[in-house]
Amino acid sequence: MNFFFSRVFPLIFLCVGAGILFAGIRQVVHASSSDDWPSVPGVVRSASVEYETDSDGAGTYRAEVLYGYSVEGVEQLANRVTFGDFGSSDPGRAQRIVNRYPTGTEVDVHFDPADPTRAVLEPGVHGSTWLLPGFGAIFFLAGGAMAVFLPRAMRRKRERAADGYDGPRYEYEEAG
Repeated sequence: MNFFFSRVFPLIFLCVGAGILFAGIRQVVHASSSDDWPSVPGVVRSASVEYETDSDGAGTYRAEVLYGYSVEGVEQLANRVTFGDFGSSDPGRAQRIVNRYPTGTEVDVHFDPADPTRAVLEPGVHGSTWLLPGFGAIFFLAGGAMAVFLPRAMRRKRERAADGYDGPRYEYEEAG
């Protein structure tokens, strides 16, 4: 059990954190490069607030904005408003996004020239773009700290146990 908590548990945090951090950094790179992407006219096909629940019954609201555009004569559909736009427990946030893009609205669609299926309505890096890499960095750093400090703490505990120390002892004088 000591091996699990001192070696495996931190490794799980490190791996999950590294994966999330990698995905987040890729997202920031795409968001940053989207400022330079060409744009074409498009039309919002549908816009609605979606409510999704997880296995625990907790829910999030997300703006679902579907838009169509054409690149070199090929019709495309996409639904990304910004990079890093995640669901929220606040339905008002999703509703504000939907209100900006009512069905039938003409929009400028910024698309990746290397992959025209990747598109966004609001290019660039926004505050929410940093959430995923930030979350990944926290997990990664927590795993690193556990990998360094848990083995040391467990070793000290074993050494104290070998010396016969089994915890704090307090001696009290009786008032007499």
